[in-house]
Amino acid sequence: MVFTDQIRIDGTVTDRAKVKEIRINGQKLKANKATIVTFSNNFDLNVGKNTFSVAAVNGKGLKTTQTIQIVREEQETNKRAAKLSVAVPPFVAPKELPTELTAGLDRAFMNSLEALKRFNIVERGALQNLIDEKKLGQTGLVDKKTVAKLGQMSGAEAIFIGTVSEKKNNVTIYVQLVDVRTGELILGKEAFDENKEQEQITFLIDKLARRFKQSLPRVTGEVIMIDGDNITVDRGAVHGLRRLLPVMLFREGKQVIIPSTGKVLGRKNKRLGESVVIAAEDDFSELAIVPSSGVRVGDKVITK
Repeated sequence: MVFTDQIRIDGTVTDRAKVKEIRINGQKLKANKATIVTFSNNFDLNVGKNTFSVAAVNGKGLKTTQTIQIVREEQETNKRAAKLSVAVPPFVAPKELPTELTAGLDRAFMNSLEALKRFNIVERGALQNLIDEKKLGQTGLVDKKTVAKLGQMSGAEAIFIGTVSEKKNNVTIYVQLVDVRTGELILGKEAFDENKEQEQITFLIDKLARRFKQSLPRVTGEVIMIDGDNITVDRGAVHGLRRLLPVMLFREGKQVIIPSTGKVLGRKNKRLGESVVIAAEDDFSELAIVPSSGVRVGDKVITK
């Protein structure tokens, strides 16, 4: 069971007669004819059961098929909830890599994030002004503590660090999401490919953005226990919560209903404050207490 609206299907097909073609639900995937072929594609998920049929054909025309079923559960989310505010400084790459290959990767990553509508992104010009003011070079842009301070100054809650490296046979892009309060890693994602052309690099950037969205879903839960300085909620790692992730607490109010039709338009919810996940078990999480918020059992939580 998943709670996201998209899923990435990865796999490897091996055949001594060489893999000729791979299709998922009839959609032909890009695949080089080889004895070992890997694939990775994103697919939209509907609420309920989703069935994916993966078919592979070898050079002799022999076909094999495997079926995958994924169930997506819909979660009620508070539409008023703020999105996680993030900053994206320039990606860091070795000088040996061609400029045309690495220039503008941060902008491409920002464009991909904006298209996903998951984050609020700090305006690029304002962030660059801070970088210039602090005279941060490439060394500064990979140090978590330094970048975290930059993120705080920009008003972000988290900041991405992107690095590009090249080996003889591939180019690798590694992106980290860092908490600006502590300078600690929230989440890291990596993508690599043997194809070093600009089009493929852009594809890798977009794939990384989608992976971050998939790993940071909007999750709604309920406060089930308050113990000292800790708030326990009924959502954990299996639902997408992770340590250092900011959340918002609210109390559900009365329903807003059209009297003539009985149609429910929503609820008048009361915002109680913001907190952060301090520990995420499989099925529940601990949050830091929100001072003077009056949080009680039964109140709701939603990830930013």
